[in-house]
Amino acid sequence: MRVLLHTCCGPCAVFPLDLLKKNEVEIYFYNPNVYPAEEYQKRKETVQQVAKKYGWSFSEGKYEPNVWQTAVKGYEHEPENSQRCLLCFRLRLQQTAKEAKQKGFSAFAATLATSAFKDVAAINQLGREIAKTEGIKYLAFNLSHEERRQAYYEHKRITKEMKLYHQTYCGCVYSIKNNINKKTFLRRGD
Repeated sequence: MRVLLHTCCGPCAVFPLDLLKKNEVEIYFYNPNVYPAEEYQKRKETVQQVAKKYGWSFSEGKYEPNVWQTAVKGYEHEPENSQRCLLCFRLRLQQTAKEAKQKGFSAFAATLATSAFKDVAAINQLGREIAKTEGIKYLAFNLSHEERRQAYYEHKRITKEMKLYHQTYCGCVYSIKNNINKKTFLRRGD
């Protein structure tokens, strides 16, 4: 199956590569939420490194921070994993689905749905809704919190070996200010 995989950064791209190894995958980097532009560039280059190492193609959506700002307007002061994040996920998943359909892919997926730090149930629900609207299949990874937590540590090890840049915040200007306590989250179940 041909899958367009949205990814937000190189470290997050490492784990789903193993889950999708029987498929033809293109890694899609669409992240107008990432701030500042220098951070966006670092993340893009890291994703390109991962794509090259694993022999998968890479494509990039437009970097349009103003589109993202409009999408989350009114939710700037909300914490991580709030309505602001859901609006951000929706924007990126919708664009990925449209890109996948336009390019003739069978399905789309997102590394967001493998994160130990995100509301994966909400992400998968958004993915299914968007898939229905856009008329394309969404691949939900359906991993338990424990599987995602273990994957986090494994991909952290792999990315360290690869000497990949590893960011310290989700991506947007607000996540810098509201950075969550990852250790507490990792101990928490879903």
